[in-house]
Amino acid sequence: MKNTTKLTLVAIFAAAMTFSSCKKQEAPIVKGSNTNTSIQLTDMVFNEFTNMNDNTSGKTDGLPCKTVTKDMVSMPHTITIDYGTGCQTKFGTIRSGQMIVSFDQASINVPGCNITIAYSNYIVNDQELTGGTAILNNGLNGNGNLTFTFTSNLTSTQINSHVGATVSSVQTYEWLTGSGTNTKEDDTFSVVGSGSGVDAQGLSYTETITTPLFKNKATTCVPVYISGVVLNQTTGLGDRTTDYGSGACDNLADVTQNGVTQTITIQ
Repeated sequence: MKNTTKLTLVAIFAAAMTFSSCKKQEAPIVKGSNTNTSIQLTDMVFNEFTNMNDNTSGKTDGLPCKTVTKDMVSMPHTITIDYGTGCQTKFGTIRSGQMIVSFDQASINVPGCNITIAYSNYIVNDQELTGGTAILNNGLNGNGNLTFTFTSNLTSTQINSHVGATVSSVQTYEWLTGSGTNTKEDDTFSVVGSGSGVDAQGLSYTETITTPLFKNKATTCVPVYISGVVLNQTTGLGDRTTDYGSGACDNLADVTQNGVTQTITIQ
């Protein structure tokens, strides 16, 4: 009986070790936050900024559940985008609250225009965004395209857990195609720049766009970057690169850290 008991315990211990080993292998191979980083939060602001511009220039993002109020008499002019208690996009993103845009020219497309973005109870899914972004219309670059520089200081806080992430970033967007038409289907943009912050895990990081990011605003495409590479350097962790692909309209990206690559879904 003693020998049988001992063998049984050994078998149980071995099985437990095997299960534990399997669980370890299932753990994420990439460490550090992949969400609410300086690149992604500025991109969220950019999406709202271009959607607002679409609505003022005759284009539309197809969201009848939001209300856009314009004051084109006072200076600076203001445009308030109010998502009420909840407004869902076709991709499933739910926004509520207000984004308030101010600018000091007749249109945000006038070179030299200074634009500021502020928020009031503005929540995207379960993340409340506070802080602000200053945007400068740089005019036409050497390629004949409008460029906008975004300087952001933002905090994203999970409304349930109150865990926050902070970012500071400077990124420049180049309007590659579609600036002269009344449809958003042909709008494409590239972006360069860098940022830093503290992620939701309390880790300090810096991010640098090493290959320009690319965005396609066609309704058949996803509202995230579809090509380009970002380098993330987080305190205490190995360098991490995020490769958004070669231009296919999906929300997948390959993240590489310590020589290992993992495919993630960008929310």
